[in-house]
This record gives sequence, C-alpha cells and structure tokens, in this order.
Amino acid sequence: MNKVLIVGANGFIGRHLCGAYLSDSWCVDGVVHRNSDAVPNGVASFSLEELEKSSCSYDLIILAAGNFRSDPTGLLVTNVTIPQKIIRRFPDSNIIFISSIAVYGTHKDTIIPHSAFQNPGQYGLSKIAGEFIVSTHKFGTSIRLSNVYGYGMNKDLFIAKAIEQARTSGKVTLFGDGSRVQDYIYIRDAVRLIHAVSLSTKTGIYLGASGVPLTNSEVAESICTIIPNTRIVKAGSDQSKSLRVNPQDTLDAFGFSCEYSL
Repeated sequence: MNKVLIVGANGFIGRHLCGAYLSDSWCVDGVVHRNSDAVPNGVASFSLEELEKSSCSYDLIILAAGNFRSDPTGLLVTNVTIPQKIIRRFPDSNIIFISSIAVYGTHKDTIIPHSAFQNPGQYGLSKIAGEFIVSTHKFGTSIRLSNVYGYGMNKDLFIAKAIEQARTSGKVTLFGDGSRVQDYIYIRDAVRLIHAVSLSTKTGIYLGASGVPLTNSEVAESICTIIPNTRIVKAGSDQSKSLRVNPQDTLDAFGFSCEYSL
C-alpha cells in the first residue's frame, strides 16, 4: 500500500487531498498544528514535533499547510521552516509543495509557468522561498495554484464573500466596474491535478489553474442566477490587479483537463 503524508491535513486543500488518497486506497497520515478534529476519518494525525521523532517513511509528502492570511512569522514557519525540516527528514520521498500564483505579483501579460516575478507580496515571497527549498530535493515539485474554490474555501476569496453576501442580504457588491479578471479552479480539479502529478515521475514547477479568465462581474452574475432574488450593487473602486493564467503546458504534460466550470 502506498503511503502519503499530508502536511496541513486539516486545511481546505489538505482535507480534500486526504479524501482523494483514501479513496485511492492509500494509507494517509496528516500533520496538523491545531484543530485535529477537522482531519477526515481514516487519517492518523500528529504534530510536526511528533513526526520528527517517529520512524515513519512515506512514498509521497504533500506540503499543503497555511494560507495568505498568516502573519510574516507564520508564513516563514509554513513555507520555509517546515519544508526545510521535511526535506532533511525524508530524503527519499516524493515531495510536492503547494504554492500559489501569488508568486508572480502583478502582470499585464498572461502568466505561464516561468513568467517573471513582479513585486509579489509577503505571501508570494514566502511561497518563492518554499519552492526554492523544495527544488533542492531530488524528488521535489511545486504546483502554483490559482484561486481554489469549493466547499470549505477561504472566506477571504471574492467568490466566497459574494456567495455569503448573496445568502444573507440578497445582493452582491462589486467594487469598481467589476472588470478585474481572476482565474478560478474548483477544488476537485485542483486535487485531481495534484494527484496526477504525484503519480508521475516528472518534477519541476507547474500551474494549477483553469485557464479561464473570469471577471468579477461574471462571477457575480453566476451567483445571481443560482441564488434567487439576488441583485448586483456597485460601489467604490477596485485597486487590485487582474491576473490571467495559461496552464496549458501543465495540462498537456499530465494529459489533464478541468472537469468543472464556475
């Protein structure tokens, strides 16, 4: 039986990864910092300190901990300290680091895997550092995910805020003219891609995105068609930048296609 360790098994992506590998008859262990109750049934969970003292070995380790709301110290622990400890402790495991398109910063051109970094924020910078650490491992791979949505998603995502507002007030607020473009990938597609990468002998840096540019207006309109009696309200301005992503090289490399649209 193949054995996988998921660091951040109680997080949004981590929980879904646990379920996918359990369904594929893998033995699944998880590392959690707190809130172990959120780890799916069938997953043995423990702390990083307990992991360092154990004699366990793994075919695959997925580093899926943390989120962009963490403070600088938390970002360093999640994306630098933990990857360092993992690659030292498990020199023969296949390691996948869950990164983010936030590494690219702001771009007018469509993003491809090796687009330049342009003024990324603290979260993006910490992910760049984590990618570099994992790249020093002989079986190290990074997957840069776009905005992952689905049940249990980060509540700070525009789509999550819009759905909650529609449910509670019957309206969706668009700042500016709603023309800002983002890329969204459904959680099941993101997990399927990570799983496909994990079963391959390929290593490197890949993009986990749908490749479908969606404006905030289009997202809001979709929500209004699903949640009855919801209207769009425009207010203020939107200073955030659009980001378009072309993941075709990654999709072709693994014979992959997204199954879910917004």
